[in-house]
Amino acid sequence: MDFSGVDMNMGFNRPALENQGEGRFAGKGMLPVCVRDAMEWEAKVLVKTQDGLVAAPYRFITVKPGASLP
Repeated sequence: MDFSGVDMNMGFNRPALENQGEGRFAGKGMLPVCVRDAMEWEAKVLVKTQDGLVAAPYRFITVKPGASLP
């Protein structure tokens, strides 16, 4: 898993996921605090295959308590 800020560089953030069996993986990660009220992120699931590394991106927004979505 690789987390990155879409509009702002938030540094390297790649927590490892452990195989839980039956196609399930789990891990713990933490997103850094941003000065903005809302921040768009991209989480990429990185999978090693025989053909190389495959990335599946997912975008989401975090919002500070009391703030509204942009």
